[in-house]
Amino acid sequence: MKKKKRVSRVKKGSTANWGHKGVSVGIPATVSVPAGRCPFTMEDASEETVTDWAVQLTRWKSPVVTYKRSVYTYWLRHSFDFQTDEYRDAKTIIEYIIPDSVQTVDDLIIDRSYLSAG
Repeated sequence: MKKKKRVSRVKKGSTANWGHKGVSVGIPATVSVPAGRCPFTMEDASEETVTDWAVQLTRWKSPVVTYKRSVYTYWLRHSFDFQTDEYRDAKTIIEYIIPDSVQTVDDLIIDRSYLSAG
């Protein structure tokens, strides 16, 4: 008896374009809880340090991504133990300068002269 020829499931075509990347397009998203480690850490909980940290995080993210305030408070854990006074002080500052949603540095509630100096 003759074996039946196996029919491939995928029609084989040209592989000339394999490995070519197209144009990368950012997908708009709102992040409530980030994944992974915070890219920046703080040494102390002074208002200037916390503000600078928030500006760095906001500039670091993709322009099409919106961060919720919870992203900033979540990443505070990577700089301070959440049971310390430093964490509570930094969280108070974050709650004051970060609105519910942040897309650009202009959304932060900070003194604008601070941005031009730094």
